Amino acid sequence: MRRNLIIAATSALVVLTACGGGGSDIESLGPPPEAVPTGNAPPPAASSSAATGSTGSAVTGSSGSLPTTSPGITGSVNTGNATIAISGALQTTQTTLPLASPAIYAPPPGSFTLAWSTPTAGFALGGTSFIGTEPTSSTLRLTFFVHSASGTASFAPGDGACSVTVTTAGATGFDGTFSCSGVSDTNGTLVVSAQGTFSAAG
Repeated sequence: MRRNLIIAATSALVVLTACGGGGSDIESLGPPPEAVPTGNAPPPAASSSAATGSTGSAVTGSSGSLPTTSPGITGSVNTGNATIAISGALQTTQTTLPLASPAIYAPPPGSFTLAWSTPTAGFALGGTSFIGTEPTSSTLRLTFFVHSASGTASFAPGDGACSVTVTTAGATGFDGTFSCSGVSDTNGTLVVSAQGTFSAAG
C-alpha cells in the first residue's frame, strides 16, 4: 500500500513539472484590453428639430429709391430776384441774383427755404414763413457768400445779427428786405455789413 502511495505522489510531481516548467516561463494573461475608439463610428443621426426660418422680404421705401439730386425749384414759386450790397472787409454790390435751388415755399403758417445766387455771390433765407419784421433766430436763418479771386467768403449770421422784413407772403408771392451789421465770416477773419432785397413768385 505504501509503495502505491509513493508511485502516485511521484507521478503527480512529474505531471506538475512537465506542465509548469518551474512556473517562470508562463505569462499571466490579464483581462483583455478595452476597445479604443478609432473614429470610424457613424455620425449621429440629424435631429428632426433643426432650426428653420423665413427668408423675409426686401425692405423698400414708400417712394422708391432714395433721391440722389436736389429737388430743384418746387412748390408755388419758380422765379424771383434778389440784391445784396456788402461793405466792410469785403465790398461788392450784386443787383441781379436769380432764384435758384432750393426754392421751396409755403405761405404762413408754412415754412420756406429760398436761395438766390450766381457764381459770384449768393443769398439764402429759410425758416417759418411770416409777415412783418423778425431777427435771425433758430426759426429764421440767413446766409450769404461772395466769391473773389482770393477765394470764397461765407457768412452765417447768428441769432439777432440780421433783421428780416417780409412785406408779402401770399399763396404765390414772397418778398421783403434784410440788413445785417458786423457779421464775421465762417473763418472769423472778415467782418462785413450787408443789406438787400428778395422776391419770389409763382
